[in-house]
Amino acid sequence: MAKFMKLEVEGKEYLIGFSNRASVLKTKKKGFMKVLKDMDDAPVEGTAKILQLGLLEKQPDITVKECNEILDKYIAENSDDEEAVDIGSISKFIIEQYTNFSGVPDGKKKVKEIPIVEM
Repeated sequence: MAKFMKLEVEGKEYLIGFSNRASVLKTKKKGFMKVLKDMDDAPVEGTAKILQLGLLEKQPDITVKECNEILDKYIAENSDDEEAVDIGSISKFIIEQYTNFSGVPDGKKKVKEIPIVEM
């Protein structure tokens, strides 16, 4: 079963993640690896682009500009003097899901452990 991160902003729900390898491949074709490489030079824009790619499956027409607005509104709605949100956790979730789906067999097969040895 696929797991999605849910952001609620101004009463609207956004589902972030991938349900299958085909979804990950679409993200790859849209430049996922290039966005990761460019994160050091432009982290704010990169975070919005990562979010856009994480939303690709459920909200395919969303723009980077809209993603920046979603992030800004999410921060405003969920931060106060005592709590803050960690936007980095959104990017981390997307990257982990991308990595997991890239290497895991499709379907409900048991994943064979790869041995780790000490040298």
